Amino acid sequence: MEVLQVDLASLRDYMFFIYMLDKYLSTLEKELKHRDYNTDVRFRIINALINNRSFDLDRSMTVIELANVVDRAKSSISRIAVELASRGLISRRQVLLRCGGMGFAYYIDPRDIINTIRRLKTRLLQYIETLNTYENEIRRMFKIDA
Repeated sequence: MEVLQVDLASLRDYMFFIYMLDKYLSTLEKELKHRDYNTDVRFRIINALINNRSFDLDRSMTVIELANVVDRAKSSISRIAVELASRGLISRRQVLLRCGGMGFAYYIDPRDIINTIRRLKTRLLQYIETLNTYENEIRRMFKIDA
């Protein structure tokens, strides 16, 4: 193979992206194959809401209820539930607690799940576009026909 003038910095960037994407897809495939719903606290919260049929505010669960089911500290559950809500995986509303005072109740809103799926599809399409660009650039760099 002839020695070509290759933009090493760009090639390094392309290879890092490809390596990381491959690494995360491999991890995802392993996780999906084994499906251990109890190891990840984040999914244990989601699973608790599913098992409680918390699909609207009437069947929502407070941090205290989630902490009891998931068997974790309230502070951890609160922090993780806020993260899950910010990612659109669960929903939260401020409610009056039975013991008095205000707190948050968590539930699964199918509309939020659909919006999250749309957001993920957009991100995946962007990754596909990036891979197509990198493939074309590598073909150009090394003078490989399609």
